[in-house]
Amino acid sequence: MTGSTDVVVIGAGPAGATAALGLARAGASVVLIDSARFPRTKVCGCCLNARAVELVNSLGLRDALHGMQPHRIDAIQLATSRSVTRLPLPGGASVSRVQLDTLIVDAAIAAGARFIDGTWATPSQDSADAASCTVNLRGAHDGLLASRLLIQADGLNRNPTPDAGRRMHVAGSSRIGVGTVLASGTQGPWCEHAVNMAVGVEGYAGAVRFEDGRWNIAAALDPDAVKRRGIADVIHSLLENVGWDAPAGLHTAQWRGTPRLTQRAPALSAHRLFRIGDAAGYVEPFTGEGIATALEMGQGIVPLATRALERWDAGMVSEWQHTGEALMRAPHRRASVAAWILRRPRLTAALAEVLARCPSIVPAATTAWTRHAVPSVGAR
Repeated sequence: MTGSTDVVVIGAGPAGATAALGLARAGASVVLIDSARFPRTKVCGCCLNARAVELVNSLGLRDALHGMQPHRIDAIQLATSRSVTRLPLPGGASVSRVQLDTLIVDAAIAAGARFIDGTWATPSQDSADAASCTVNLRGAHDGLLASRLLIQADGLNRNPTPDAGRRMHVAGSSRIGVGTVLASGTQGPWCEHAVNMAVGVEGYAGAVRFEDGRWNIAAALDPDAVKRRGIADVIHSLLENVGWDAPAGLHTAQWRGTPRLTQRAPALSAHRLFRIGDAAGYVEPFTGEGIATALEMGQGIVPLATRALERWDAGMVSEWQHTGEALMRAPHRRASVAAWILRRPRLTAALAEVLARCPSIVPAATTAWTRHAVPSVGAR
């Protein structure tokens, strides 16, 4: 295919779909592109913390989200070899990415965006004074697409772009992400309405219920341990070390993995290009921070992109660098602190015990973590 549009958004996850939705509602012609065929399965990012729930609601999707009957999450059960501690984490929910991503993509389509799936989109090198960007398409659709603005929301190490700003800086100690989904009848040692997290020296693994009753297991693991023993064995050891029986199907499940998790793009913008969501940077996951940040960046880019379509100004490159970094700073700091603590199981256990013994400080701690607790959306 060939043609032109105001905006091309590469990546139809929460960040990209939210940006496409906002820009289409603002009157821009938008093409949203994803390399996967939709609806597509993703095992990561199924937890919505209170902030993420509020952000989805603010898109005008409260009733649609409620209709999915997301599984209520109101606590975190933190298990180490020393103890198992349950702490309140109010206002959250879990919903499969098939449901969540399709919800926002469908809203973008309803607002006027064109959605192309099963197609890889790779930006071409354009001169710094070019009035448009060129995107090469291959897959279900082949050809060239010209746009006045490009928003890159394609995750970790997906589509490299010619400018040096896309060469992600990867933390040397970064873990890899893995995940799978177990059948709804699976029996596990987990609480129904909690993020159940087992913490050990080789990583941590969390389990939550989906809206359809299945169990989602996602973990951040030491890559060397995975190379030596395999994903299922490392997860099995984490569960065993905290006294939890491994569920049936753990070793026969289909596991998916990610690149190393803690990455950062040195530049969040270039000429007529903005990066949002995981394409801008990512820190090891913890209780919905990644999804919330993606949604916030997807909303945050809309005002600047709208102005850029009216009249491009080279100063917008540094403007998004500043604004995007500001949007990521607090959640990435929280996730970094959490990741640092979770790498130290003894410290994790000690802090959990302190919180369990001093329940009066827990509400303040969880409110600070999620910015503010808001009511759930009728999650069951």
